[in-house]
Amino acid sequence: MNTAEGSSGSRYATSFKELLFGVKCEVEIVVDLSTHAPSAVLSMTSVLSSRPIFSISLENLKLLARGVADLKNNAKLVSALTVGATNHQLNCTVGGATAIVFQPPGKTARFTLTIGAYHRMGLLEELDTRDIDVAIRRIDALQVDVVHKVVTAAKV
Repeated sequence: MNTAEGSSGSRYATSFKELLFGVKCEVEIVVDLSTHAPSAVLSMTSVLSSRPIFSISLENLKLLARGVADLKNNAKLVSALTVGATNHQLNCTVGGATAIVFQPPGKTARFTLTIGAYHRMGLLEELDTRDIDVAIRRIDALQVDVVHKVVTAAKV
């Protein structure tokens, strides 16, 4: 069944304050009341304001984790330039978050990873999806709880 066809357009939305990626975040979970299809968005807030400075969906976080793993698995591509090339890199951009792998001539491969206010950089062997995976697990757990609430309320 197409989700849009089975939907009444009515939704239950709730938000949670969380500390993810070392910054204060708000996680909004929205569940369609007809189909029970959930969606989740993580929004990072500024220290000086409660307004969001960056938002990314759970689906995009999952895509970013896969993209980072792909970059690490294919990092050998940056060990040598293609004949005639002047520069190269591996990159993944999903929902405004970016991961880049590069290798300056004569140096070891390096990376940068930016997700809103969260930024990491270092040697390639330090690149991992640990912080992304923690955020995904937490948002998934919140989403399961909210869907359970909606489904349980629908049965009453």
